[in-house]
Amino acid sequence: PRQLLDIGRQHDDYRAVVHWARQRDDIDPNGIVLWGSSFSGGHVLAVAATDPRIAAVVSQAPFTDSLPTVREMPVSNLLRATAAAIRDRLGAARGRDPILIPAVAAPGSFAVMTAPDALPGFEAIVGARSLWRNEVAARFVLTLPFYRPVRAAARLSMPVLVCVCDEDTTTPPGSSIKAAHAAPRGELRRYPYGHFAIYHDPQVKADQVEFLRRVVKSA
Repeated sequence: PRQLLDIGRQHDDYRAVVHWARQRDDIDPNGIVLWGSSFSGGHVLAVAATDPRIAAVVSQAPFTDSLPTVREMPVSNLLRATAAAIRDRLGAARGRDPILIPAVAAPGSFAVMTAPDALPGFEAIVGARSLWRNEVAARFVLTLPFYRPVRAAARLSMPVLVCVCDEDTTTPPGSSIKAAHAAPRGELRRYPYGHFAIYHDPQVKADQVEFLRRVVKSA
């Protein structure tokens, strides 16, 4: 369901599409690449760690460890979000509608993400006809602290490209750099800006295409 961010279900979405693609006659079943950005940048690491047939992984400005991300949240926002999450979880058990909280807002406001570049960054990439809504079911906050895709990096047997933003305060770069080094065939690219600028940099796209052409036979 929309606005209900479930990490396990999102992993299942990746696996479902990979399974579908491998059944097609016009797709090389051994040439499938996982690509993810921000939160899904962590998903692709976690999913690929359970599927050695994946040909390569591209992880862009990834969420690789909840702990540094949570530390960036203002304490007042963290406490308020946790209280809302508990109410949401209890309400879900009684069949009530989700309690929704903002996903992104300006610094000093209440939301999951309030870094200075978060709100303008989202506004710059969300199109006028987008169905995206700036809200998420609060219960997500209860699972967030336990999500640490960096721990899967050492199990990745395929080539992995990790594109890191050095000034990233939404997904702090330290754990992503660790993931790139921990992956046996990991490669690291670093860019001198914050979390959202990477979506507008043609050099990042060129680096990713070059990586795929080099490591995937069918690219």
